Amino acid sequence: MHTLYFIPGLGADERLFSKLTLTGYKKKYIKWVVPKRDESLPQYAKRLSSQIDTSKPFSLIGVSFGGMLAVEMSKFLKLKKVILIASAKTNKELPASIHPFRYFPLYNYLPESMLQSAAVFNEKQFGIKNKEDGKLFSDMLLACPKGYLQGAMQMILEWRNTTYPKNLIHIHGGKDRFFPIYKIKNPVVIQDGTHFMPYHSAKEVEKIIVRELKK
Repeated sequence: MHTLYFIPGLGADERLFSKLTLTGYKKKYIKWVVPKRDESLPQYAKRLSSQIDTSKPFSLIGVSFGGMLAVEMSKFLKLKKVILIASAKTNKELPASIHPFRYFPLYNYLPESMLQSAAVFNEKQFGIKNKEDGKLFSDMLLACPKGYLQGAMQMILEWRNTTYPKNLIHIHGGKDRFFPIYKIKNPVVIQDGTHFMPYHSAKEVEKIIVRELKK
């Protein structure tokens, strides 16, 4: 059976994929580990890849930060498909809103609890629409291992990738406020999709995934 490895976004976990059924595929979820000091995104991807059984056919499905990690993993893993959801496949697709933090890394000087609160306060940017979504978003943030958020943010800001594999499919939402669609090259568009669309638009996302995996 073909295995699908899911890599969630920054501050999220496997609950983000809870509405995807994908019958006929074996589903496994990459677990976060705390980044090492000054670890790069490619180095972190290498460490996380130890959770993947490369002896059997598999594909990667990554959301947001998880998609960036999937791109890096595809450079050294032999896999069938790389599927990005609400993500960036090169540094040129990253939102302009994060650029100031490259020069003023305030996140390094704030307690992790404040970063979590700031994310919850700006939850509309992530596509959170109601109290149920908000609770899930908050619960996932609180479940992150201590020291993970700062390290992950630094890796994103320092990522300078310019290449990606031919077997990559990029699903993106027309209403993604975090990664604006105008910056995304050749996406498969879900018009009403937000940054939280693996959960909100699960049926549409699953239909595209199944179609691409069958090619």
